[in-house]
Amino acid sequence: MVPHTMVTVITSEPHGNTYTKTINYMSKPFYLLKYLSHSESYRLAIDYSLEEVVDPLKFLYDKISPEVFFKNFQFSYGSGSVFQDGIVNDIGWYIVSDRLTKTLQSVKNIEDVQFFPLPDTAYGVDNRLRGYNILAVKKRTPCLNKKLSDIRWSKTSPERHAIAIYKGYLTDYLIPNNCDIFYLDEYPVCPILSSEIAMKMKALKISGFDLEEYPVA
Repeated sequence: MVPHTMVTVITSEPHGNTYTKTINYMSKPFYLLKYLSHSESYRLAIDYSLEEVVDPLKFLYDKISPEVFFKNFQFSYGSGSVFQDGIVNDIGWYIVSDRLTKTLQSVKNIEDVQFFPLPDTAYGVDNRLRGYNILAVKKRTPCLNKKLSDIRWSKTSPERHAIAIYKGYLTDYLIPNNCDIFYLDEYPVCPILSSEIAMKMKALKISGFDLEEYPVA
């Protein structure tokens, strides 16, 4: 049995009212994987034609031919010179280093993950990009705890699509067993990692990313 911790939180509302709620935390949280860059971080500029690429993130939810799909993108130097484990870019791809790739290949639900090598045209911009991969996480899980999380919902799809999550909580019984990496179905912007994978990243001192804690209640 997974140990739980009971915590009482006092919350203030904009109108001055306060209320308390007791949250039953599981011992191990999950983590939101976000880019963390600085002014010297290397940034890869990526461009494409709307006539050739309808959705640059199609590989996240549909089958593609990598040789055909990625050849439609043009790569160039963006800014910075410091290479990190995450390469910042213009269109929100998760471009990860070889050592981070190897860490993520240890996830239990590896069948939900793909790694696409950058095309050769990217290496022509900077040869140090060899070994980097584009991360594709196919798993989406609707496990956001809507009662506890501080969420800004889309006006067109309230309670379904979040525009922003200021403080996120996950619902324990909605998280599939043996699932180390996934996207929130309500907010498929940044991958969610299990505590086990996050600790491996911290042990390696992975750079270029921030791990934002998402408690499980």
